Amino acid sequence: MEIVKGLPMPKENPAWPFTKMIVGDCFLVHDQDRFPAARVYANVFQKKHGFKFTTRTIDGVLHVWRVA
Repeated sequence: MEIVKGLPMPKENPAWPFTKMIVGDCFLVHDQDRFPAARVYANVFQKKHGFKFTTRTIDGVLHVWRVA
């Protein structure tokens, strides 16, 4: 196993663009296996940063909207 020193930790999971979203923006999650993770991360992120999100599954695709 390799040890790497001095590598900065990413501030956000690049799979979830929550910090880049403004009210009314939406992103889609097509992989149904990732639906629970997207919902959980949206909930954790909104509690930590004061944003508000809502999710809906439409035609087998999860939509995540920033609402406030």
